[in-house]
Amino acid sequence: FIPKLFASTGDEFECPNFVGQNFEDVQNNKEYEGKFIFTFEPKSSDEYAENLIVEQSITEGSPLKEGTKITLYYSSGKTLIEIPNVYGYTEAAAKTELEDINDFKVVIKQEFSEDVESGIVIKTEPKRGERVPKGTKIEVYVSSGKEEISVDIPNVVGEPIAQAKAKIEDAKLNVSVENVNLTPADNNQPKDYVLRQEPQGGSEKVLEGTTITLYVSSGLYETDIQIAS
Repeated sequence: FIPKLFASTGDEFECPNFVGQNFEDVQNNKEYEGKFIFTFEPKSSDEYAENLIVEQSITEGSPLKEGTKITLYYSSGKTLIEIPNVYGYTEAAAKTELEDINDFKVVIKQEFSEDVESGIVIKTEPKRGERVPKGTKIEVYVSSGKEEISVDIPNVVGEPIAQAKAKIEDAKLNVSVENVNLTPADNNQPKDYVLRQEPQGGSEKVLEGTTITLYVSSGLYETDIQIAS
């Protein structure tokens, strides 16, 4: 039910206030038939919900005659703003751009990244370039650097160097090889076999990328080297 919204005095009547009404209700209201020729135009609004009239072309209370043309502007929703590209910004710079300049609400989230250095923005959600209402919550994903993963050290003592290197590298560890001469404690390990390793296999967990040093038999004893010299 829509109440009588205008006063009539003879041939003239006062223009009612249409603002705040649903434009479809106005459009279908029999009371207005013959009184107005309506034109409806959408207009973004941060104040009024969708389909509510936000503005009228003739001021409330103006004297009108039947058949008056009037344009009513109804809300098409909130003003949409394009999310700026802050990928590659520092966290502080991204917050300034999104909050202070564009009136978005920023939520910072941390995410590991193999490619983006710590403290730098990786992405946003919603994504850059999307158009959203002012005040929308924007999740900003900031790199916390590479994820540090701990792994077990394989024990490769007594294995041929090619096999030992493959095991170490499969565990996502780096390998450093040092050729050394045999001592009596090395139990006649043949050439190119691992005599010792540092850190020792199974002794502790280390971060991926840690260097494991393998001491590899040269096939010669220390005493052989001394006699030859």
